[in-house]
Amino acid sequence: RTEALPSGAVLSFAEDREPDSPVLRDAIGAWRRMAQEPKSCEWQHLVWNRTSARALFASLSLLDEFERLKQWPERQKDLFMYVVLSRVGGVFVDADVEPLRPPTVWLDVVRRTFGDVAVEGARLVVGLEASGSDDEAQAWRWSGRRQLAAWTVVAAPGHPAMLRAAERYLRSPTPSKWAHAHVQYMHSIAMGPGLLTAVVDEWLRQRHGTSIECLPYAARGATTKVSLAGDTVLLGIDGFGCGQPHSGSRACNATEGGALVRHLFAGAWKAAHMAEGIEDDWVGPIRRRRTGAELKDWRLPAVALMAHARASGIDLTWDILPLLFSRVVPIEPPLLP
Repeated sequence: RTEALPSGAVLSFAEDREPDSPVLRDAIGAWRRMAQEPKSCEWQHLVWNRTSARALFASLSLLDEFERLKQWPERQKDLFMYVVLSRVGGVFVDADVEPLRPPTVWLDVVRRTFGDVAVEGARLVVGLEASGSDDEAQAWRWSGRRQLAAWTVVAAPGHPAMLRAAERYLRSPTPSKWAHAHVQYMHSIAMGPGLLTAVVDEWLRQRHGTSIECLPYAARGATTKVSLAGDTVLLGIDGFGCGQPHSGSRACNATEGGALVRHLFAGAWKAAHMAEGIEDDWVGPIRRRRTGAELKDWRLPAVALMAHARASGIDLTWDILPLLFSRVVPIEPPLLP
């Protein structure tokens, strides 16, 4: 039997040392400060590092499986997330996620919409990261037309979806470290948000006779803030995915309190995968270029061009942009904080 949602811990995974990035330090600090605020229900923010994660995996006789992923920190994080949520449960957030509202109020929208019984029966809470067409999914490199956010997941210990995700990750072969950067990137997407989306969808189909695609929140630009299917709560794009330039996502401060967290997209793994093997004098498209100490980021100009064009009645897509800016359009479509 799946246990109730735990009320006491927000879990993050970080390096053994203090993060170099001020963005990560600020995000972790924001959770710590929020946890210290007066509240009706006590909770704490726990940062698991590799040392504590190794102890967990060793206790489960899974240390070798964790260590084989040490070259890919994003994969270690995903495996850790599935394992710790399936065994311990709690609220898992990436280190580059900052809180906008305390976890104690995250299910208020469920209570208002479906009643107290629905809140008491909730065992899994996930949120939409992306929703669009097949062409958009390919352009943005999503795992499919609908993708759940793997940067924030809430689960009761022993939930079948998380147990299935952990088991499937442990059985999955890892690409050779010599594999092409694109192969590495797509594997990380498939086993991160892709795997999360797949196991939740399977759970909905097998246990509740529905699917992610069938839920009202999943449509692009849907105004529905939350959907409920049995023990599973699915938040619309604003819940965990505010501030993105796609899928009808709104600015985090324009959601009327619907945004619960903000993903800062401060992880370096995407840029590392996509820039792998590119020399300093490369003249083709690249997400970021460094000249001396200056880091030039082309995300904002590209998205700004799309916004201006849309205001003029012209719908530019990522398929068109490379024809206009072959040297500045990113390999990976931009993600804004």
